[in-house]
Amino acid sequence: MKPKARFTQLSLLILLTGCASTSSPIQYDNSHSRAHNIAHAGGLYQTEDKVIPMRDFEAFKLAKAAAGNTLLLTSSVGVGLELSEGLGLGLLTSLLEQPYTASRNSIIAWIPIQEATSARDVQQKLLYHFNTAIETVLQEQSIHYERTNGNSEQKIEFYFHSADYQCPKYQAGMTNQDLCYITAEVFEPRRTMSPSFVNDGQESFAFESNHHVYYQRFRISPGKNSDIPSDALYAAISSKLPDWIFIYIAKGNIHFGNQTITAPYLLESGKPLLFIVAEEKKGES
Repeated sequence: MKPKARFTQLSLLILLTGCASTSSPIQYDNSHSRAHNIAHAGGLYQTEDKVIPMRDFEAFKLAKAAAGNTLLLTSSVGVGLELSEGLGLGLLTSLLEQPYTASRNSIIAWIPIQEATSARDVQQKLLYHFNTAIETVLQEQSIHYERTNGNSEQKIEFYFHSADYQCPKYQAGMTNQDLCYITAEVFEPRRTMSPSFVNDGQESFAFESNHHVYYQRFRISPGKNSDIPSDALYAAISSKLPDWIFIYIAKGNIHFGNQTITAPYLLESGKPLLFIVAEEKKGES
């Protein structure tokens, strides 16, 4: 059973942030990227777009189109396209300056009201979706795993082992630092209107990540000697989720030809959305 003390703290949090539905859905701001719009609607108010030269913005768009919008999953895309000198360093510097809520992986979701009968019910449905997506990806990759609930009804954990990724099977004396695992933890949502650009602005249960403690979290934790393609696994899991569930990655690796750029991004149905806008013409990334 979930501890009563946690329910009490969470109930207070919901009362403080507001339980009633908003009068109208959040509208899309065309001056920002789609990643920025979704992140801010989901409570990640400290994420910001990076303004880059138009030539780099267009190069990113061409590379994503050539890769079928899977820019994160390949190092071969972008060959023949060059980025401005120092762009990678600029994005990395921007990443390192991300404070508080923008410095951690998070889940954002708006589950349609008809999907559940209560906030508690929809909380379990969100965990179910993550459980199914994670299991599917691990099975497709032929990765062996053990699932636990982390002694909490609001949490799921998958410890996995793979010789290919140098993830060891548990042996006596090992700690979490030695092991590879995936964790998802969600708290009860509030009932409100989804953004106009998600679920057509209908009444939903919103899982937001603006609180410093009770935020929706999702993380792949590699063992200290492992070699896990975390970004590829994040994207694969995201691709198995309903389109109203988003994953924010605070520190991801974006492969562009032979160059790897470290920056935050948002996953929508497995597709990476970057927090970038063009210097001369702002638009969706």
